[in-house]
Amino acid sequence: MSDSDAGNFWVCMDEFLPYTDSFYYLHPDGLLSTDPVSASNPNTDPSSYDYDPTFPVPTIGGNNLVIPTCGPYDQTVVESRDDVITFTSPVLQEAVAVTGNITVTLFVSSNATDTDFTAKLNDFYDGKSYNIIDNVIRMRWRDSRKTVTLMEPGEVYEVSIPVGPTSYVFNAGHQIRLDISSSNYPRFSTNLNNGNTINEKGEPEVAQNTIYHDSDHPSTLILPVVSLSALQQASS
Repeated sequence: MSDSDAGNFWVCMDEFLPYTDSFYYLHPDGLLSTDPVSASNPNTDPSSYDYDPTFPVPTIGGNNLVIPTCGPYDQTVVESRDDVITFTSPVLQEAVAVTGNITVTLFVSSNATDTDFTAKLNDFYDGKSYNIIDNVIRMRWRDSRKTVTLMEPGEVYEVSIPVGPTSYVFNAGHQIRLDISSSNYPRFSTNLNNGNTINEKGEPEVAQNTIYHDSDHPSTLILPVVSLSALQQASS
């Protein structure tokens, strides 16, 4: 990023600016697009991977205080893993300013009764993928923080991951990237996939987890897009 790029300023505000939700749809070929997946698309195959809790995706950077790395780091090393599914937008023709709460909606299934799904929003440019914000959903708590609801193996569930609030400018020439996986350790504790609580522990199990992204299962990244000029004015 250079001094001539959009962004490169801090903003303090009492409330978020007016925004418009922009929907980026996950496509079977790894594309992240504002166009939904067409019902006529011949490729309707979901994305599946094995999540092994004894070999979790390592945390590299992020919103951490006590982990050795924090802040933005290149994620291309972890993105090369078989258990990380990456979706990337076309090269942006103009800057996209985002301010507000980021949400990811996924249609998922597993052969386990409990597992996790993680979402990480990145800025991809110059061959590197820099993390912005991320979060996780534990499927046993998908409906309630108080009541456990285990999964039925093979059943497809629609879940919403509240990735969190941020304010960021994706510059022209960059690409918006979303990483989906089932672990980000030690930022988040690993799910053993066996249906037990953390206190109950038990033996870890390998889960085969699946992301669906077709016209009937519109898995989506939702970005609160704001006016770049309004964001610049808020910084003054």
